[in-house]
Amino acid sequence: MTEQTTLAKPEAVCTAEGCTRPAEEGTAFPGCAEHRRVYDAQARTEAWDFALAVLSPWVEGVEPIGSEELTRAMKGALEETEREFNRAQDELEAAEAAL
Repeated sequence: MTEQTTLAKPEAVCTAEGCTRPAEEGTAFPGCAEHRRVYDAQARTEAWDFALAVLSPWVEGVEPIGSEELTRAMKGALEETEREFNRAQDELEAAEAAL
């Protein structure tokens, strides 16, 4: 009989500069779980920041129309967007602190 030898596949390492943690397996993200958490939180922060940039002028634009219902709806949407932006920033800060 012939003996079969299997070569161990080297463990992938995070691609972030200076990081030596193992890369996440089974994902397309090339880094470790901690760097992925930062990446995801940063993406959410940027998305909510963009939503604020788009929504803020709209809220200002509807107030002169004089419709209380429309103004209330737009302000409610802006408040929710601000809350989500703040939550995303908190997540980003926590993720960065965990590195």
